[in-house]
Amino acid sequence: MALLLKPDPQTVKEIFDVSVEPNEQFALKMDKLDPLKRFRSEFEIPASMDGNRLQSIYLCGNSLGCLPKRAAQFVSDELQQWKQY
Repeated sequence: MALLLKPDPQTVKEIFDVSVEPNEQFALKMDKLDPLKRFRSEFEIPASMDGNRLQSIYLCGNSLGCLPKRAAQFVSDELQQWKQY
């Protein structure tokens, strides 16, 4: 959990066995190692200002996060069940 809350250089080194480098090459390397990257496609990520959803990064401290793509179906299913019972 420390990596998610505070990715300090020591924690990154312990988990990924790398030293933090402040450059794009290091960021791309870490993106490839990210164990959670497969979940990105599970969310509705708002488009960036230029309309690109693939390059968007969603950062909002007062939010529940991006809408899970399956949420609408789950809510619809619950409403149908509520209506029937």
